[in-house]
Amino acid sequence: DWSRTDPPYRRQRRVEDRGGVSKSAQVVHGIFNVCQHVKNIAFANLSSAANYNQDNVDSMATGSEENSWIIENESKFGFGAVAKADLNLWLKPGRLIALDYEFNPDLTVVGVVRSIQQQSEDSCYAGIEVLSHTPTYVLLQYMDDNMSLETDGTEPFPALYLAKDDDRDQPAMLVMPSFQFMESGLYQLRTQQQTYWVRLGDVIEQQYDWLRIGINTMDKST
Repeated sequence: DWSRTDPPYRRQRRVEDRGGVSKSAQVVHGIFNVCQHVKNIAFANLSSAANYNQDNVDSMATGSEENSWIIENESKFGFGAVAKADLNLWLKPGRLIALDYEFNPDLTVVGVVRSIQQQSEDSCYAGIEVLSHTPTYVLLQYMDDNMSLETDGTEPFPALYLAKDDDRDQPAMLVMPSFQFMESGLYQLRTQQQTYWVRLGDVIEQQYDWLRIGINTMDKST
């Protein structure tokens, strides 16, 4: 049926071939959960965070053993995993996820579900594109044309900064809640160490609760 469509269906080719593996991993999904998870891991890795509840971080990073995914193949830019169908009813193409490998909990991978295949009544296979191995949690807030923060009740909201990827020829970009997007908008971006002024560029991808957008300009705030 696909071959008779106009234009004909063409399967997307992977950037790199994947090698077979067998690894257990934990997954969270949804733009706000993913941002919070990246933030938790960052705090857990800061030796200066002496008053932070490490037990709470570990439990959130590890997740439920019953809901672990098994990674069957992987490359630098993607992986395939088997998941329990009844515990992952949310699993659909376009969903944003953060994944922690069982034996490397300090490394969080942010990716997008690209394909789903039902294997049996109990399990399904998910194909994932990796967006970043080094996401950075940030806070964004609208700014007006006078470079002042908006004061009409708008609050800072979480997002992820993804650094420039030369291997895939991708610019630095933000992953943010889709309803917070303002075309060509000016935002204040805050990391743990620095504050920037950011002008958004073109939308690279938009899904039901998040979008990925390029950055036109990014200047340090004084």
